[in-house]
Amino acid sequence: MALSLSGGTAAAKTGNYDKEFEIFVDNQLVVHEGHIRNVEPVTRGRTGYSVPFLLTEEGKERFAEKTEGEGGNCGVIYLKRPHDSVLVFKKSFVKELGAGSEGFLDIRYDGGSHRFVFVPASPPDRETGSFNLKVPSVPVKSEGLSANSENYILSLKETGKISRAVFLGEKEEFTGIGSLPSDAVFHSDFLLVEREHDPSVLDEISGGNRLYAVNVKGVTPGNFRENTRTALDEGLFWRNLGRLADADVPFYLTFTNPDRNCLPEFKKEIADRFGEEILEGCFTIEPVQYKSIDENPGAFEKGAEDGR
Repeated sequence: MALSLSGGTAAAKTGNYDKEFEIFVDNQLVVHEGHIRNVEPVTRGRTGYSVPFLLTEEGKERFAEKTEGEGGNCGVIYLKRPHDSVLVFKKSFVKELGAGSEGFLDIRYDGGSHRFVFVPASPPDRETGSFNLKVPSVPVKSEGLSANSENYILSLKETGKISRAVFLGEKEEFTGIGSLPSDAVFHSDFLLVEREHDPSVLDEISGGNRLYAVNVKGVTPGNFRENTRTALDEGLFWRNLGRLADADVPFYLTFTNPDRNCLPEFKKEIADRFGEEILEGCFTIEPVQYKSIDENPGAFEKGAEDGR
């Protein structure tokens, strides 16, 4: 199988949520880019996260029409859904995902639809209260992809539905696996404050088709503690980031729920230490929590009326 798969897309790094904002209800697309007037920054309140947005007149009509009588079904908001990707994972990933996912009764993989299925912790109905992740996914074993998975990926590629593969898990989990596309980009997360990284290991992972997302979980010690409930080892952070830059490992920075007031100064410090180019392609990630429609039906009804 010959696939031409590339790394992250430029659109995924713009931060323009209104260009990649979607709402699905009962697994059906209700609102998308053409119906959005504006999307405001994600906010966090006492009951969770919210995504304020404004609809166009057409969007308001469509939202009202498509959500009528849908109380009890899940309303799911996507920001920057990787619609051009196929997720590749090992079966153990599903077990780990389910075990550590607060707020969900069940998370499973449906081989028939090639989708992850999420069931909220308190669904009104186990069937209508679930939703599918709207990104195609395939499992892989040590010996490689099954014939079914291989044919499925090939069909997605031939019809222009995917242009890249995203591997879920650590690089070591996929090392030596046969029949993976030779030109696929291995994309994984990279942590800076978990351990001291060996420069020789970083040299080994700097070549080939690899791309790493280096996530910064706080731009000040207080911001880091708020996001992780742990203390930030600033020395370890800067040492590992420096080693990563020195080894020419292909990566980009993401900032999760940063303190907006301190973010510019933090970026300046990074640029002063390692150069402006290290910030190329960086973007902010805001944590989002979906809610079932029937948890607050009035909010959906009001949103349909006033476009918010």
